[in-house]
Amino acid sequence: MGQIANPTSVTLSTSNGVVYLSWSNGDAYTSVIIYRNTSNSQVRLTEINGAPTSFQDQPGSGTFYYWVQGHIYIPGYTDDYGIKYPAQNLYSD
Repeated sequence: MGQIANPTSVTLSTSNGVVYLSWSNGDAYTSVIIYRNTSNSQVRLTEINGAPTSFQDQPGSGTFYYWVQGHIYIPGYTDDYGIKYPAQNLYSD
């Protein structure tokens, strides 16, 4: 398996307590995994099957960091392959 392309053009916006994430898929993902945490360490929030390009969340008040990971499942492998974007963390206040 070659390297999986990163999601690109990841953006985050907020409105009335809702966080809106959007991105462009860099590969033919079988799913996208969203991570969120109140500190700069990743905690898996959800996995969305298919190749979505957006996600909405209502995390409550505070600062939250978000990560987007493109994921490709390959039958017969013990590990799934994925790559996280961005190198810098997205957050909302």
